[in-house]
Amino acid sequence: MFDWQAAAAATPDVFVGVLNDAVLLHKNVVVFRHCDKVDAALLVPDAKHSWVRPPRRLWRLDGVVRTVDVWITEPKPWSGTSSHVTLMLQLAHVLQSNVQWKGLPIRLVRVCDDGNDESAEHLIHVASELRIALHPTHALLLPMPGGAAAAAVEINRLVRDHSRDAALVVMPLADPTVSQPDEFAATVEVLTNGLPPTMMVWSADGESVITTCI
Repeated sequence: MFDWQAAAAATPDVFVGVLNDAVLLHKNVVVFRHCDKVDAALLVPDAKHSWVRPPRRLWRLDGVVRTVDVWITEPKPWSGTSSHVTLMLQLAHVLQSNVQWKGLPIRLVRVCDDGNDESAEHLIHVASELRIALHPTHALLLPMPGGAAAAAVEINRLVRDHSRDAALVVMPLADPTVSQPDEFAATVEVLTNGLPPTMMVWSADGESVITTCI
């Protein structure tokens, strides 16, 4: 796992080079952006109540439900076999097993082209294969802004609009080996600008393996 803020202490060539090495070694990669925004209460257990009940005050504050939002932003038709999607859901599920995060519902958000025949039921089914009970209201289909070739700034705007109150956003990490370091770093900055705490995930597996273990 890499903290993107560490890039401030290194050039894009150095930082993205580390990511490239991990990808070429067939390692899973998680880049954490805006980790300074994570609610401290989600990281430090309350000694008095941590073994009694989840901290409801965190996931429902001033009438706003805090969630863990998993975003599927692949423009191509998606069958649920993406290893990146599987790993993102697995990581969200692991977080939910922690008492501090247990009360935060998982939302699965699919960005797709107009006319795509995917359904919310499909998202619920994919989550259920990983033993994640996804509430129907937490399975969202959103139109791709500007079509399949939407710029990173449009995706960022969509995530900001729909996940502004999320405790954590989980989204795919692009392959860092297919673009120049400066270009890759700039895209990550644009995608995550102004977002809540964000995990960007790259899966080393070419194909998804549905499992409850990672």
